[in-house]
Amino acid sequence: SINAGRILTYNYLLERIWLAWGSTDNRRLRSAVKNIRRKLHDEASNPTYIFNEPRVGYRLGMPE
Repeated sequence: SINAGRILTYNYLLERIWLAWGSTDNRRLRSAVKNIRRKLHDEASNPTYIFNEPRVGYRLGMPE
């Protein structure tokens, strides 16, 4: 939430979250985002909270 509105690259997220486990697999990141979206009832086709930036990363929506 600190970075709401800013695009965070796949590599940045993988380094910040999974560096301790040594994972560089984007599938693990995509799976985690899918689970978070499911819990927030946020559809990937019409997102409210988590926006995909194709071939770059993800962005959280700005609070209103």
